Amino acid sequence: MLTSRLPTSITADFSGANNVSAPGLTWDEWNAIAEALPRSGFKDEVKGIAVHLCQTKKATTADNWVGEYGEKYIPGFNLTGYRPIDFILSGVP
Repeated sequence: MLTSRLPTSITADFSGANNVSAPGLTWDEWNAIAEALPRSGFKDEVKGIAVHLCQTKKATTADNWVGEYGEKYIPGFNLTGYRPIDFILSGVP
C-alpha cells in the first residue's frame, strides 16, 4: 500500500525511487504517485520557501540545507555567527 511509505515521501519527492530511506519503492510506484499528484512548479516552490526562511528566520537555516539557498540566491547572505561552529567557538576560551 502506498500510504505505508508516507514518512519517506518527502525525501522521495527529491530523489524518486532512488531514495535509500524508502527501500522497496519502485519507479512504477513513484511514477503512479507523480501522475496522481503532479509536482509542477515543485522546484521553484521549494526555492521560494527556502529563500523566504533565510530572509525571515536566518538562525534556523544555519545548520541545514536551507541556508545553502540563502548563500546561492540572496546577495550578501552570510551565516557567519549563526552556524554551530560559531556558537561552539564563541564559548571556548
